Amino acid sequence: HLAAVTGDRRYSRAADAVFEAIQATGVIGLVPVQLTPPEHFPPQALATKFAVGALADSYYEYLLKQWLQSPSEERFKEMWLTVMRELPVLVRPTPTSDAPRGAPAPKFKLMELTPNGAAIAKMDHLS
Repeated sequence: HLAAVTGDRRYSRAADAVFEAIQATGVIGLVPVQLTPPEHFPPQALATKFAVGALADSYYEYLLKQWLQSPSEERFKEMWLTVMRELPVLVRPTPTSDAPRGAPAPKFKLMELTPNGAAIAKMDHLS
C-alpha cells in the first residue's frame, strides 16, 4: 500500500523480499516464528515454536493484506488459505487451571505448538 501511495517501489520490494524468503524455506501454512538470519542463504525455518501471537502476528496480518491488495497474486491467496486450513491445530480445549477465579473458563484457547507438535497452554499477546 505504501508503495502505491508514494510511488516508491522500495517499499513493495522490501515486503516482497520477506515473503520470498519465507517461501524459500519450503514451509507453507503455519510457519515457525523464526527463520535463519538474512545473511544465511537459502533461508531456513528454525525449529522454534508455531504461534500466531508475538513474533508471528505480523506475518499473518500482512499475508492477508497482500492478498486483499493484490487479488491477482494467487500465491498470497493460496498461502492465506493454507494458513486458515492449518489454524485449527492451534485451537485446543482450555486447561481447567486457566479459569479465572469465579468465572467459567473459555472452552477453547489458541495455543502455541513446539516444533514436535506438543501444545503449550499459553497465548501470546496479540494472538
